[in-house]
Amino acid sequence: MATRKPHKKSHHGCRECKRRRIKCDETHPTCVACTTRGTTCSYNSFNIVQVSTLVKRAERRKTSGKNQIAATPTTAASNHQSPTSVSETSAQDEDASLPAKSLDDLRLLQHWIRHVYSTIFVIQDLDEIFRSTVVDEGFKNPFLLHGILALAALHGEHYGMLPPTVSGASWGSVATSHYAAALPLYRSALASISDDNCSAIFMFSILAAVICIGLSDRHTDSAVSDLLESCKLWRGVFSVSQHVLEMIRSGPFAGMTGRHVPYHAKNPPEQGVRLGLILRERLERVSDEDYPAYEKLIDSIELRFSFEYLPPLEIVRWLCLFEKAEVDLLEKRTDLGDAMLAAIGIILHNLDGYWWAKGYGVALARAVVQGLGEDYSELKLLVAQLVERPAPEVLRDTNSWPKLESMSGM
Repeated sequence: MATRKPHKKSHHGCRECKRRRIKCDETHPTCVACTTRGTTCSYNSFNIVQVSTLVKRAERRKTSGKNQIAATPTTAASNHQSPTSVSETSAQDEDASLPAKSLDDLRLLQHWIRHVYSTIFVIQDLDEIFRSTVVDEGFKNPFLLHGILALAALHGEHYGMLPPTVSGASWGSVATSHYAAALPLYRSALASISDDNCSAIFMFSILAAVICIGLSDRHTDSAVSDLLESCKLWRGVFSVSQHVLEMIRSGPFAGMTGRHVPYHAKNPPEQGVRLGLILRERLERVSDEDYPAYEKLIDSIELRFSFEYLPPLEIVRWLCLFEKAEVDLLEKRTDLGDAMLAAIGIILHNLDGYWWAKGYGVALARAVVQGLGEDYSELKLLVAQLVERPAPEVLRDTNSWPKLESMSGM
């Protein structure tokens, strides 16, 4: 009789794998088995909320060490320990007690605070909100903290600025896991929105749009499905944000409301204006049933092409406002629908200077334009010309956040 191969037993697997009595690879926040099955993954041993506890504990130890040194200088001297060595010892003790995933998450928090917060929309007078306030709210609302860590991991993966993960996973897969873990928590929060979580819901809706674009595959045709699925998520998000507008205005992100967008329509690209006209010419061929939704989409595309420059959040906001009927039409993948998706890709190409959107607009446009017939030959030529245009330079903008009051309309 063959003997059973011995293995080291772990008590840190997720609840779902324990329930199914299968081996868990213990990847956090979502293990491979749960990701494959599409089930909710949760752990008894620790979760993302404990990151805030670990940070606060480290701060208390650091403060305690400094106070002890100040109160008993002779003791510190007799042990030949400087304030630096005391803090290093505390950090080493702390690291030794942390699970690998928590160490990776602490790295991501540090990376966010040092490098990432100022690169999302590049709006200088909101830096403190993104650097500090959003993290504080994330400690209270795990879905928001997952969103922060997902963006930090994406940034680290994009620039190669982070060391290898302690867990052994790539930073890109860590970003995906954090975003996947955030969504069910976020939906649960939506079902019980309150004064306590509405600001976090509002901020996550903004970060979610950036994360979706950042995660989208630039090398396959999935850019189309990624966009349309994301539009469905974003639409509901901003509807909720409208509902709780007054609470948001008095919350921690109040500084993000009531801001004006500077539009510049002096020199819109000629190819973009012509592209909009081509779409309108084809509008006369659609059915009466589909006409209103197509017309509204074309109106909004022409409006975006009439501006020389649109700030990134205004473009993201626009995507969040597509109505269900419009998304349903685009999902049918008709010639006119694909032509409009190509136009949307050109508009998104204006975000190419932002690390999280680089290459996305071009990938979207190219994914649909090749399938268009001879009837769209001029449009295909215009798209080819527009994707070669350099994206606007990313500048430190001090006044380019859209007015929250305008989020309910195009």
